[in-house]
Amino acid sequence: MKLNCPYCGETIPYDRSLAGRSMSCSYCEHAIKMPAVEELPQESQEELRREEAKQEEKQKRKYLRKQDRYLKEIEKEERLKREREAREKQEESQKEAEAAQEPVPEELAVRKRYRALRALARWNKLLAGLNLLGYVAYVLVHAVLASRGSTPWSWVLVGALLLAVPTAFMTLIAWMSGELMQVFLDIADDVRITRLLAKRQTYRKTD
Repeated sequence: MKLNCPYCGETIPYDRSLAGRSMSCSYCEHAIKMPAVEELPQESQEELRREEAKQEEKQKRKYLRKQDRYLKEIEKEERLKREREAREKQEESQKEAEAAQEPVPEELAVRKRYRALRALARWNKLLAGLNLLGYVAYVLVHAVLASRGSTPWSWVLVGALLLAVPTAFMTLIAWMSGELMQVFLDIADDVRITRLLAKRQTYRKTD
């Protein structure tokens, strides 16, 4: 609030901290003793209380804004920390998964065994495909010849039907033999790898 200077009549600021103190007017430079709060008129006291209440409310809002910013900063830091921990955990899990997919030395050593049988299994699968491809090529060639009139269509149909059963049987036998051979090789590899890993674990415990 403001008071009027008793000498020049200009307004000068006043608050509770200036009560009972002497100060100079900024306009006429006369020394003025500020009145106590109780010496002020009732209206001035009410105005002072209103201004102090406004100032207190302003300080309270300022404090709440500051506290809100502080809480938001803490929440942001916590969120970033959780995201960083989740990202590190995900990267660690990914590394563990990649490490688990990499073959161990025992597995690399075992995969080199039975190379002839592995080649035979691949050859049987390839033979099944070639057998089926040969049958399709036979039917297509004779169909082209029949369309040109060189071979009757009845011969083409009879030949295709006669060759269909043995071709399917030979293809199935070749494919199944290759698959069964591969399954047995995988079982043998798994057993061998398990034994080697168990033996290595035993050696580590004894050390």
